[in-house]
Amino acid sequence: MAFLRNNWYRFTIVAFVAMGYWTLFWGGSLDTIQKLLLASFMTLPLHQFEEYQFPGGGPVVINRYFCHAEGNWRHHPGNWNSTMVVNLSAYVFCILALAFPQLMWLGMATMLFSLYQVLGHGIQMNRAMRTWYNPGMATAIALFQPISIAYMMVAADSGLMDGWGWLFAVLAFLAIALISVVIPVQSLNDEDSPYDVPEWQVEQHEKVKAHTSLGHAE
Repeated sequence: MAFLRNNWYRFTIVAFVAMGYWTLFWGGSLDTIQKLLLASFMTLPLHQFEEYQFPGGGPVVINRYFCHAEGNWRHHPGNWNSTMVVNLSAYVFCILALAFPQLMWLGMATMLFSLYQVLGHGIQMNRAMRTWYNPGMATAIALFQPISIAYMMVAADSGLMDGWGWLFAVLAFLAIALISVVIPVQSLNDEDSPYDVPEWQVEQHEKVKAHTSLGHAE
C-alpha cells in the first residue's frame, strides 16, 4: 500500500500511453459517444499527472486555498492517503461509463464532474491563489472542457437525453462527488495523520505560485 500511495501518480502517464495504444489499434469501431467517453477517460491520467507530478503541488492548492485549511494543512482536510483514494476511485466511474455507453446519464454525470474541474481550476483556485495558473488547469480547460461540451452537444442533437436522463445525470454526478471525494476525504481527515502532503509537493507549489502570481494571496 505504501508503494501505491507514494507512486500512483507517476504511473498516470503509463495509463495514458496504454490507452493511446489501445485506441490506435482497436478503437476504430467506437461510435462518437464512445470516442468522447474514451477521450475524457484518457484526459484523467494527464490531469492527475499535471496536478501531482509536473508541475505538481496540487494537494497544497486544494488544502490551503480551495478548502481554506488553517494550521496543520499538510495533514487535513486532504492528506496523502485520501489523495490516493480520491484519485484512483475516479477511474471506476470513467470505466463504468465507457463500459455502458448506452447509459447516457452515467456518461453525462462524468462530463459534469469534468466541467466541475474546469470551474474549480479555471476560476475558484486561481481566484483564491491570485494566480493565472494552478496545477491541473491546463488539462481541465484544454481537454475536459471541449470534450464535455462535445458530449453534451452530441447527446442533445441525437435526442438521447430526455428530462429524466438529465435528472439522473445530475443525481449521479452528486453521487460520484460524494462517493469519490467527500466520503474518502472526510473519513480519512485527521490533523494528526502520518500521511502528510510531501515536502516536495509544497516546493513545487511555491515554484508554480512564484511564476504565476498576480498579487498577494490571502
